[in-house]
Amino acid sequence: MRALRSVAASAGCLLLALTAGCSGVVGDAPGLPDAGPAGPSNPGPLLVRRLTNAEYDHAVRDVLGQSERVSADFPADPKVVGFDNNAESLTISALHAERYRDAAERIAAAVIASPARRAAVVGCALTGDGRDACLRAFIDAFGRRAFRRPVTPTEAAGLRELAAIAADDPDPDMAAALVIEAVLQSPSFLFRTEFGDVDAAHPGLHRLRGADLAARLSFFLWGTTPDDALLARAQAGTLDTAEGLAAAARAMLADPRARDGLGGFYRQWLRLYTLDDAHRDPALYPAWNAGLRASMESETARVVDDLIWRDGANFLDLFTARATFVDARLAALYGVAAPAGDAWGRVEMPESSARAGLLTHASYLTLTAHTEGSTLIHRGKFVREVLLCETLPSPPANVPSIPAAVPGETELERLERHRSDPACNNCHRRMDPIGMGMRRYDALGALHLVDAQMRPIPQAGNLYGYAPADFDGPVALGQRLRAAPEVAQCVVRQVFRYAFGRPEVLGPSDDGPSIDRASERFRASGYSFRELLVAVVSSDAFRYGREGGL
Repeated sequence: MRALRSVAASAGCLLLALTAGCSGVVGDAPGLPDAGPAGPSNPGPLLVRRLTNAEYDHAVRDVLGQSERVSADFPADPKVVGFDNNAESLTISALHAERYRDAAERIAAAVIASPARRAAVVGCALTGDGRDACLRAFIDAFGRRAFRRPVTPTEAAGLRELAAIAADDPDPDMAAALVIEAVLQSPSFLFRTEFGDVDAAHPGLHRLRGADLAARLSFFLWGTTPDDALLARAQAGTLDTAEGLAAAARAMLADPRARDGLGGFYRQWLRLYTLDDAHRDPALYPAWNAGLRASMESETARVVDDLIWRDGANFLDLFTARATFVDARLAALYGVAAPAGDAWGRVEMPESSARAGLLTHASYLTLTAHTEGSTLIHRGKFVREVLLCETLPSPPANVPSIPAAVPGETELERLERHRSDPACNNCHRRMDPIGMGMRRYDALGALHLVDAQMRPIPQAGNLYGYAPADFDGPVALGQRLRAAPEVAQCVVRQVFRYAFGRPEVLGPSDDGPSIDRASERFRASGYSFRELLVAVVSSDAFRYGREGGL
């Protein structure tokens, strides 16, 4: 049996070898013309994108009923501007291909070993006179779900030929196992390809096909592969118009799967995944443990979920809302009454409280608390890059490190000394003064009004480049951000990055007009996050792509 599986694995790896270098843009992105062709506005390049590890897990779960997280030993997906689905970075190494092979063997064996899963996937008996008909039906149905489109006659013939290797095996299901293993290693499963059809009316553009659009929709809104209903919509042509895509998106957003799918977006946008790497000295922070860390992430996730899914919610309330969710751990940290037992409860912080909005969440204050002397920098860097979508250059190779403190010197004075170097000032004047407005919050997000010497801790900050620039603490900064048009547009740009698997390219001949139109629809909806999603999926950028070559 192992020898037969090796044949299937070798076939799959051969296909991988032919395509391992194809991740990214179809054609050369930097060589795209400055001005896009006439017609639908400024679509991005056609892409070949490997499934992320999370998308792989979800697809295997939904196609084959695999509940185990099979990608646990895969190489980690690199993150670009915070997201792990950037097409150009999702290549396949030799180690990744080996892990795909091993996972395919384990998954196929588990499917065949479970009568219920085998029945759901194969659906018929691979014995007797009905074997050939069963094999054909299985390949067509399973291949359609796995490839996210109908299986071509050539592909079906190749899979039947592979299955024939097991014709004499005493286990009739070995044929199905070989097919499953080969399909799970096929580029048509591991990669999302977008070719589209040439649009004769608009030279240089391809209109995406229904199956391509179904995959874009499903991985964007659900974080997983299209289901049979969505593939049927694609085959029927109902995704071929902006109106059809909008209708499909609204139906998908009403499905519980959208909550999990969009959780993948905001956990990456807000860098909540970095909490997993946070460590604290228990002597200095005795309240710190894995449970508190999980509670921090859950609070922010619950607030964002509420703003996404509550009818009439204004998503920009994320930056100013007094309402939040706490359990006993966070209640103790924030100094509010705890819900009964292990429950979570919604609390409204009083107007006099120093808690309102994301910038006072323990999650943000913890994940931005780094080494001594750099916490204020990282808190400001987060605001600039994540909430304002500014690009801060990497420090020059010869940039001096933050100087060691001298006796009697405050952290503020230490940073001011660092900024006095012209090589450091340009970036640090944009970051450090923001963090200075958050000095009252420690590395767990606990509030301290006075320092160890019982001196009041100031919280005057400055949002360099914005008028008025001065603010007094993170609550005031949250109000300033909520009112800034750049923040609302940054939300749109972050959604755009996640939806298209690439950073946006601003400018009148690139993504600028598409982002501007989505921003206007976001504003006109009262900043409904769900309406923003509908605006993105019904845009020309979602339906078209610039042509290129593999």
